[in-house]
Amino acid sequence: MFKPDDYLAAWRAAVTAAFGSRVRFLGIQGSFARGEAREESDVDAVLVLDTLSPADALACRAALAGLQERERLCGFVSGWDELARWPGGELWQFCLDTEPLFGSLEPIAARLTERDIRESALSCAGAVYHGCVHNLLHERSEAVFDGLMKSAFFALRAVHALRTGESLRTRAALAGRLSGTERGIALRRLPGGLDERSAALLSWAGQCLRTL
Repeated sequence: MFKPDDYLAAWRAAVTAAFGSRVRFLGIQGSFARGEAREESDVDAVLVLDTLSPADALACRAALAGLQERERLCGFVSGWDELARWPGGELWQFCLDTEPLFGSLEPIAARLTERDIRESALSCAGAVYHGCVHNLLHERSEAVFDGLMKSAFFALRAVHALRTGESLRTRAALAGRLSGTERGIALRRLPGGLDERSAALLSWAGQCLRTL
């Protein structure tokens, strides 16, 4: 059975051995950070160095080559100053979704504002809106719709934060505050066939774009 704590300990030991005091932050994102992981879920690990060069990226690859189940590891590697300059809307989602294992993102997160949250909500909702229209017209794919529902969760987090001031990381936490279509989005469960579910998601995304 896969043991995420042991896996992360091995990953942390490998990158710490490779970079030592240059490591500014280590964290975990995605389903494992939110407590929503399944047995087959990837491990979204975050490594932030003082700075990142191409040689550092190659050194990181070499350091992780011996990690058992290496294929499960994905995530984010960056330099600190580069991360601090990321677009604010994306950075808000990044900070909210990251569970720290070493160090803190607070010096970066503290600079984010309501404008950044709104940017995140609009960007995510726009991507969902476009994807729904395309899927209804062309793909008509359940797999595409499932991906759009995943994206809509990130839009919903930002929308809820704008409305209430609450920054909630998990689906369960969001669902407990919501009802109707938004609760269904949080839980990735909407009623009806593909066209009905797509219409509901498209209508929600369009409303976000018109009103935020």
